Amino acid sequence: MKNIFIITDFSDASRKAGYYGIGIAKHFNASVYLFHAYQAPVQVPESYILYTTEDVWQSAKELLEKEAAEINPGNQVKVEICGGEGIPSEVILTEARKRHADVIICGMKGIGKGLRKIIGSTTSALTRKSEIPLIVVPENASFILPKNIALASDIDPETSGATVELLKEIGEKFSSKLAVVWVVDEEFDHKNESRFRPLGYINQLKSLNPVFEYPSGSSIIKTLEGFVKSHTLDILAMIPHKPDLLERFFTESITKKMIFHSDIPMLVMPQIKSGDINKQEKGKQVTEINV
Repeated sequence: MKNIFIITDFSDASRKAGYYGIGIAKHFNASVYLFHAYQAPVQVPESYILYTTEDVWQSAKELLEKEAAEINPGNQVKVEICGGEGIPSEVILTEARKRHADVIICGMKGIGKGLRKIIGSTTSALTRKSEIPLIVVPENASFILPKNIALASDIDPETSGATVELLKEIGEKFSSKLAVVWVVDEEFDHKNESRFRPLGYINQLKSLNPVFEYPSGSSIIKTLEGFVKSHTLDILAMIPHKPDLLERFFTESITKKMIFHSDIPMLVMPQIKSGDINKQEKGKQVTEINV
């Protein structure tokens, strides 16, 4: 992990994400880009005050400088401030790609459910559109060494090992314990456990010596929440599938719902399918060849 892209709207939740990103950057000796997306000013009829896009950027730049000083005291990490005008999710992804970001880090506000979902729309859009992994940091979360990680698994055989490369990097860097989790119904037969272990990406994680867990429950969200709390996890990792896949466990909606429910940071890793070409890996376009 060389380049970390932190997005901020200068809220308390964004600041927590900033602290988290700086904490990760220190351990990976990574460069940080602190980014703010802003909208072009709306002209108000009969108003004598006119703001230009440049005026908005200058104001944002000042706030970014203050934010960088707050989350990175003593300049322990190399931080570059940057911004862009446009629809937030679109300009974030455009600028993150330009900077070869290995991960995008964003915050999630812990407020009333209705407002929470509105304010979290940018993060939700990123989980749907991004080809770059995301770390979503809840407002009440702090950076701690991720010693215990769970990957909420799927059984899609097309998921490539490249999908979980960032999870592998994080796990190896922090000597994390990894649990691969599949939510099952009450009648689950443990004799069939092997079919819940898709070799494509499980083999990629073998250096972490993962253990396999099969919590049961009718609600995937509630069961995962219970698992997180009972196992004192530091990160929950998930893989949103590409839109053409219809599969019980890991639809995009499950990822989106967990973002709004999780009390711990979530690592969202976009699915890379075996055989895909021109896939983005570590911010660069590469071609994967199946052997």
